[in-house]
Amino acid sequence: MEHFDEDYVHGFRFNYKNGNLSKSQPLYLDDINKIDECKRNEDEVPLFVFCRSCDIFMDYDGEKNGLIFDSWWKCPGCGKRVKEATVYNKLEKENDAFLQLFEDDDL
Repeated sequence: MEHFDEDYVHGFRFNYKNGNLSKSQPLYLDDINKIDECKRNEDEVPLFVFCRSCDIFMDYDGEKNGLIFDSWWKCPGCGKRVKEATVYNKLEKENDAFLQLFEDDDL
């Protein structure tokens, strides 16, 4: 398993259940190093999806075509899948809402 050397490097975890994706939860160095590498996507700031129905992290499947945002996570327990684009869209909406807080404060 790859270990990150920088304390500031972290990732995000999303919980999935019944077709719904939770808000992101930060993962820090110690958390990331405890999760099997096959569960993360290939970004510098890795993303993980946790299946709440099965209580396990989903496997990341990005090797088949190598296209960005055309990959997915698949639960090894129940077989449910989450598209990588769905996770990124969720993260982008959260980032936009966060940035909006600063813009509102500037008014």
